Order: sequence, then C-alpha cells, then structure tokens
Amino acid sequence: MPRGWSWAKECWQSPVTVVERTGDLTKAVICLVLGAALVAAQRDKHTVKRTDREASESLQEFVETLQAELEVERKKWRVAEWALVDERQITANLQHSLQDAFIRERELRQQFTEDDLKTHPGFFSPAQETNPLVQDATDHYP
Repeated sequence: MPRGWSWAKECWQSPVTVVERTGDLTKAVICLVLGAALVAAQRDKHTVKRTDREASESLQEFVETLQAELEVERKKWRVAEWALVDERQITANLQHSLQDAFIRERELRQQFTEDDLKTHPGFFSPAQETNPLVQDATDHYP
C-alpha cells in the first residue's frame, strides 16, 4: 500500500486533520521546489564559473601567443637595426677612404710639375677630370 493511504482511511473525515496534512504536503512541495531551484542555481553558477575560467584561459593563451610573436618581431627588428648600423658604418668608412684618396690625388698633382707630367704621359692626364663623390668632410649621406 502506498504511503499515506492508511492515514487517509483513518483521518479523511476530520477537516482539521486534512488541512494540517495539506499544509504539511504544501510545505514539502515548496521545499522541493526551492531545493530544485537552489540546485539549478548552483549548477548555473558552476557553469558560468567554468565558462569564465575557460574564456580566461583561452584569452591568456592568445596573449601568450601574441607576446611570443611580438618577441620574434622585436628580434627581427634588432637584427635589421644592427644591419643598418653596419651599413651606415661601412658607408662612412668608404666615404672617408674616398675622401682621403681624393686628397692624396690632389697632393700628388701639386707635387708633380708640368714637366713631370710631360715625361710621364698618361699618369695624370690633363683631359681626365676627377669628379669626387665626396666634396668635403661635411658632405654626408643618410
């Protein structure tokens, strides 16, 4: 026999007892509904926390990936920057060497007399005009 049948057989005629029993059952139903709502809220809260944690972890991984890519790009930039510094140094050295060569040529031309030039034809040809790439020490290229 299901629970409550024996009570119903004995107490169904008393309205006060029926009302009390109904009140008890109502309280039990309310407690069941509130308990189910509490369980659902707890599950929802855990789901939200898990979803937030997963989103946070995903974003953290994305940030770490971007930071790694940024570091690679920074290293490339540093290598390119050093290469540019080297190129500028090489250019400056070449400019100084060329300037020194033109100065030396000018000094040699001044040392030789016109007669020396006639006795050594082709050494300094008067028709040969020098056009220095570097005019003076203040002429610098970027």
